[in-house]
Amino acid sequence: MINVMNAFPDVMIDHDNKYFYEGLLNHRLILNRCGDCGTWHGEPLRAICGNCHSWNNTHQEVSGEGTVYMMTLLHQGPAIEGVSYNPPLPFAVVEFDIQKGLRVSGKLIGKNTDFSAIGKRARLVWPAGQVAPRLAFEIVEAA
Repeated sequence: MINVMNAFPDVMIDHDNKYFYEGLLNHRLILNRCGDCGTWHGEPLRAICGNCHSWNNTHQEVSGEGTVYMMTLLHQGPAIEGVSYNPPLPFAVVEFDIQKGLRVSGKLIGKNTDFSAIGKRARLVWPAGQVAPRLAFEIVEAA
């Protein structure tokens, strides 16, 4: 079993964000939610709520389903094993359904990875073969 420090050597793992990265290794999206005001916080996880400044944050798994809020094409970026920027890498921000106001970004994979994806339904997926999983979304086709 690979540990978090070995899987993400380029990330400074600390007490506040270790839950996020441990979740990635287990194909779960773990984010913070303030126990006082209920505000969700996307990655990176923080010790203090950005809304009410409470220290009462809990780590909770989130659904990973929502609507593509915006997207861009990355023409360059950090060197990550298995990631190519030629052709440009589609990158989306997805606003989750259940966690109102929570927007999370990740690679957009599969079909419909152009700008027509904005406003379409998307879900979190875990591409096979990644030693250090990164967030990825795919467009959910209408039934």
